[in-house]
Amino acid sequence: AWAFEEDSEEIPKGPQVASRQPQLNTVFPMGIQPGQKLRLEVQGEFLDGASQLLFETNDVSGSVVSATFTKALVDVSVSPDAAPGPRRFRLTSERGVSNTVLFRATRWPTPVEKEPNDDLDSPMPVASPALISGRLQTDQDVDLYRFHANAGERVQLNVLGARNGTNADVSLALLYPDGREVVHDEGRFIWDPYLDHTFEAAGDYIAAITLTRMPAGGQSRSDLNYQI
Repeated sequence: AWAFEEDSEEIPKGPQVASRQPQLNTVFPMGIQPGQKLRLEVQGEFLDGASQLLFETNDVSGSVVSATFTKALVDVSVSPDAAPGPRRFRLTSERGVSNTVLFRATRWPTPVEKEPNDDLDSPMPVASPALISGRLQTDQDVDLYRFHANAGERVQLNVLGARNGTNADVSLALLYPDGREVVHDEGRFIWDPYLDHTFEAAGDYIAAITLTRMPAGGQSRSDLNYQI
């Protein structure tokens, strides 16, 4: 039903500007040990003015160090008795509350990938077990990790990209030091690769991470982060 008053006047309305809430895309690095304090880089949009971190569990705390439109630096602490597993948080600002992103608490060492490690002569040395945070810089980037395996030793290589909420659609190959392939996988869980291999001979081997395909928007978002 419509009702009108003879003398009523419509009040003119000015242009309405939509309020954009903070949007989080990824976190780097993504691994932290119980009892550790770590500075994380959060990438996204509308992050300017971020003032507070909201966590889903009380065994994690943190604060915002600085924030620009597309990046925030935050300090995060995990209690010494925290159980291993994913932890999620949000950012708040005058714009509102963001979506959640995650990092993982782990009792394993948490090395961070360091460039250059894209040549067979300069792979990054790692020891097992570990939860490594890595990031592909370009569509041609290759991240190589060298580790030692004993004869008869079983090693599981598990990449966390899609399951961490990032755009990293990557391939994983296990190589001999001269670059010959032992085995490879392009996606076991969603598009996250996984290898379970028992080594016949002792020696050094290389785990190689490469991009399977370019995400929508290309490399401009710089959020092709993963863990292995």
